[in-house]
Amino acid sequence: MKKTVLFILLCFPVFLFAQKGTIIPDVKPQAAASTPSDTKTWIVEDYLLSCLDSSSKCYLIKENGVNKTVPVSDVFDFAFEAGNRYTVCVKEELKTPPISAFTGIYNYRVTKIVSKKAVFADASDIP
Repeated sequence: MKKTVLFILLCFPVFLFAQKGTIIPDVKPQAAASTPSDTKTWIVEDYLLSCLDSSSKCYLIKENGVNKTVPVSDVFDFAFEAGNRYTVCVKEELKTPPISAFTGIYNYRVTKIVSKKAVFADASDIP
């Protein structure tokens, strides 16, 4: 009798767990985002600024509501025309070393021009 009870107590957990099978988690696929995580959306103003080193020009951009300046030399695949405000998607890429102490560590590649709008200072600028 003791051997039977002991046999049942030892074998019962094995049979119990063997019947469970593989549990597949219920995970729903996430919708693809319109911009990947390494892509940023910028609003580029219609004019260029002098950078802090005063020897080069910079774009005045707005990213997530924050104004920033980015040197023109750090932005690739973008044909800027003064007088037009752009909304663009850019991909951020690390620069290869060595990097100068007074420059940024990223290069930006324009992947998509979302919009291009002409900006007029006053009514006399309208053709």
